[in-house]
Amino acid sequence: MSSFRKDYDVEHYRDKAKEEEQRARAFAKENEERISKGQKPLSRSAFEQRKGPKPTQKLQQRDDPLELDKNTNKTVVVAQGTRQNQPGFYCEACSRTYKDSASYLDHINSRAHLRKLGQTVDTERSTLQQVQARIALLRERTREASQKKEYDFRQRVADIRQAEIDKKTNKRKNKKAKTAIENTESGDVDEESVEMARMMGFTEKAM
Repeated sequence: MSSFRKDYDVEHYRDKAKEEEQRARAFAKENEERISKGQKPLSRSAFEQRKGPKPTQKLQQRDDPLELDKNTNKTVVVAQGTRQNQPGFYCEACSRTYKDSASYLDHINSRAHLRKLGQTVDTERSTLQQVQARIALLRERTREASQKKEYDFRQRVADIRQAEIDKKTNKRKNKKAKTAIENTESGDVDEESVEMARMMGFTEKAM
């Protein structure tokens, strides 16, 4: 018997509720201590950033493409019992889902997301050797692209020339076939030419 009741990962949501309760208690305790010392209480976002892991690395370049358009014009089925409980762009590090690519892109570039990855928003200064290596790489890519474009152009010219040759050859064959039909009508019969004309679709006129 089939059931249409939606299944939930009970253990996951139970653990998530416990974590949220612990964070709420720690947040309340932190603000009570600050108020008792005459300090301004923290907002929840500021508290979460303070309690998160301390960044140990500078901003790193992404190794994999984001592929923000990979699901464009597609229907996405979200499996039940997974951490991603709705369609969209899901962040594994932060366990959050965003409905559009713009919001997701803003999130992965945010300070809070980078902090989850152990990174800061500061970038490492490139050395002279790194800059030279990057320039050499870009030059090599440009050279390969230009060579490929030149090859494609030459191939295109060769294809056009071959098409012109084939067109002229077919034109000569058609002319020869028509001449064979005319010779047949006048009595000057060339059996080989007539057979070729018939194969090409030409027929004799009715006498």
